[in-house]
Amino acid sequence: SILDSIMVIGAPATLIYHIRAGWDGYEGASVNPDRTLNIPLRPDPPVENTHYSFDYENEEITVNTNSLRFAPLGSTWTDKLNGEEWTFAAAGWGEGASARVFRVQIPATTTTFASSPNKTDTIPKRPDAPIVGIKVENNDTYATGLEENTLYQYYKNSEITSWTDISANIDNKAQLSNFTSNDTCHIRLKATATAPASFITTVFSPLTIYPLVFSYNYGDQTVETKAIIVKNSIDEEITFDIITLSVDTVFDITTSSNKTVPVSGQNTAWQLRPKTGLDARNYHAIITVEYTDEDHTYAPTANVYLTVNKVSWNMTDIYGYIDVSATTHEQLKLIIGDAPENAKLAYYIGSTPTGGVSDSVPSSREVTHTFTGLSPATAYQIGVKPLGDNNHIEPSQPTMLVTGYTAYATPNFDAVITVDYYNERLVFNSGYSSADYTVTLGSDTVKTPYSLTTALDTLTASMFTFSLVHDAPPPYPASAATTKTLSTRSPAPANITITHASSTQTSDGKINLSGTFQYRAHGSSSWLSTMDVATLGVGQYDVRRPATGSAFASKWIAVTISTITAQPLSTTVAKCCIHDTLSVAILPTTNGVNYQWYQCSSPTDTVNSSKINGATAARFPIPATLDNGTYYYYCRVYIENSGFVASNVATITVEELTEKILSASSFSCFGGNISLTFAGQSPHEVYYSIDNGTADTLVVAGSDTTIVANVVGIYTFINMLNGDTCSVCAGKFDVTVHSKVVSGVISGDATICYNTAPAQLTSTSATGGDSQKPYSYKWIQSVDNGKIWTEIPDSTSTTFTPPVLTATTQYRLITWNGSSVCEKDTSNTVTITVRSKQLDNYPDIRIHVCS
Repeated sequence: SILDSIMVIGAPATLIYHIRAGWDGYEGASVNPDRTLNIPLRPDPPVENTHYSFDYENEEITVNTNSLRFAPLGSTWTDKLNGEEWTFAAAGWGEGASARVFRVQIPATTTTFASSPNKTDTIPKRPDAPIVGIKVENNDTYATGLEENTLYQYYKNSEITSWTDISANIDNKAQLSNFTSNDTCHIRLKATATAPASFITTVFSPLTIYPLVFSYNYGDQTVETKAIIVKNSIDEEITFDIITLSVDTVFDITTSSNKTVPVSGQNTAWQLRPKTGLDARNYHAIITVEYTDEDHTYAPTANVYLTVNKVSWNMTDIYGYIDVSATTHEQLKLIIGDAPENAKLAYYIGSTPTGGVSDSVPSSREVTHTFTGLSPATAYQIGVKPLGDNNHIEPSQPTMLVTGYTAYATPNFDAVITVDYYNERLVFNSGYSSADYTVTLGSDTVKTPYSLTTALDTLTASMFTFSLVHDAPPPYPASAATTKTLSTRSPAPANITITHASSTQTSDGKINLSGTFQYRAHGSSSWLSTMDVATLGVGQYDVRRPATGSAFASKWIAVTISTITAQPLSTTVAKCCIHDTLSVAILPTTNGVNYQWYQCSSPTDTVNSSKINGATAARFPIPATLDNGTYYYYCRVYIENSGFVASNVATITVEELTEKILSASSFSCFGGNISLTFAGQSPHEVYYSIDNGTADTLVVAGSDTTIVANVVGIYTFINMLNGDTCSVCAGKFDVTVHSKVVSGVISGDATICYNTAPAQLTSTSATGGDSQKPYSYKWIQSVDNGKIWTEIPDSTSTTFTPPVLTATTQYRLITWNGSSVCEKDTSNTVTITVRSKQLDNYPDIRIHVCS
């Protein structure tokens, strides 16, 4: 391979070579006479703008000379081998994150290889899609957010037959023709001479507002409210981040907190209502819901149409009656059922105007007009003609009615109704139909015999006033009401005394009340009038005075017949060791039970007893401070409205404590014994603690005992009885346990000359013993090596100066602060050695030792 040619040596003349060294399409050649074969060089790649060009606007590649083949880098070739001019869409034009690279090649022929494929051209990256939005204003749709001096193109929905050019106005928006809020809009940057069109932004207004139509008659009191329906046309829930809702001032709008339209659903978060007081005419307004999502602002709109109709005055729902309460019977009251409020009326008798005109129809629709020459119970043709204006249609003839009906006279209550006090109800007298009358008590209105039975226990004095009206056939008025106040229920009986039952099994309780009364088991519906009430058992009862011919039964009062079911028990207690409690129980138990304990001087005299302050519970602790003797207590149990029931008298005997400590050691040494002596029979119980710390109980079998004092401190011993600690008055003994006295240490031994005085001896401070007492000291000495020790007179401090010594002497210090053995200690021994007299006479002796 030299100069890109291949020479085949020794080839047969008839050989055909198929060269496939990466060159597609070359085939065959004749062998040279010298039996060589020359293969031509590969042609140069085509030149841009001579063989082909890029049309960015139409996104095409145009081949304008010879045949070429094209392929995106790394893709299969596309051949155009016929030599004609041709165009084709550039596959994947500008798609992807980077620019697209194309390779170009002249195809091979039977005599030439294909041209070099290394010629490449780059189509620029397609620009990013523009960030735009859609806004609908007055049914016109605009693309928003456009940049100045930039060309855009759009097409509607999937109709990509052609792109329409648009550019921004001064508001950075462009109108989209023939476009509605339900259409999908595809917008892109228009291609330039050197770059393809941008990616496409697909936008549309996902919300549609439905138009609303209102219509009502002038003067209507209630005007219909309609929901502003916003429809979401996409499969994604829409939540408004920023929302503005506006309509014409003719309407009132209520905005809720709901700013979410569900997936493919509708939102009715706002209510629209025409304002009141509008004149009769046509109105038009536009609803605008402007909202912003993550990238765009939308403002769909819808029309609102309102018609306020003029009111027709051909009224039919009119009736009237003579007002019998007026000074004369010439005042007619008209009820104008379908007249608009604030309208004006003219009056007629027959077809003759009376000259009267109403000021206006009030909201009650009741108009009063005074005529002249009218008589009671006489029929007249009365005419009413509405006066027309901008809001009303005036009829040509007045509206006529026949009236003159006079209301019933006020009825006589006692003639119509009799009060049955015994059965507590109202009864219509014979000859009167209850259907012609209405009786009212409080908020109750009836036309039948009125029974008070069910309301018996809740009636108050103000509810005993009744009104009676004589009814009239509609639409005429009933009579005026007459009232009657019945005698109120008398108070519940007082001065009731109760004899309580002796036991729950004995029915010997009584209700004692002067005069006639009734009773019943509490809550029962049946009252008993019998006076034989000597056999009532334990329980609750209601008591009242019975009804008379002119009064209801009195209010009732609840009473209780009780009995003591558990009596306080007599007992004997030890002085200073009292922990017992007296108690009482009663049946039945109610919320109205109170207790009071008393002390009396004998078991039979409860009349002269004394109340014990604060003893107001079912349980009464016996006072712990009682001295030796006998005491008497009982309890009164007070029941609401039912007096009291007294318990038995309990006798409390207080005796001296026999099982107790007689004596204890006054003090003890640490590790020594504490001795206790007891009186009475064993075993004995003792409560003790150390320095008021953790307490313990000691059980002693004999009459005396000892305790090892293994803790330094104050041991406190107190008597106990039956597991309870007695008071101090039953005996308290304190025993102090001391640590042992430890004497101080005397400074060291010394050697002195014969007939000289040693230095002063000093001891360190002592420790232990009784901290409340001072230490005492005594020095002792021995001249026979500790066999015999003698006290040194006047040696009572921690220091001692020995006299002149002629013999070796030993010293000790005794320390104490009490009389007990644990409170005295002896120090260490100090020895003062005295040298012999002979050595002291020869102080200059030298000893020579020869080697």
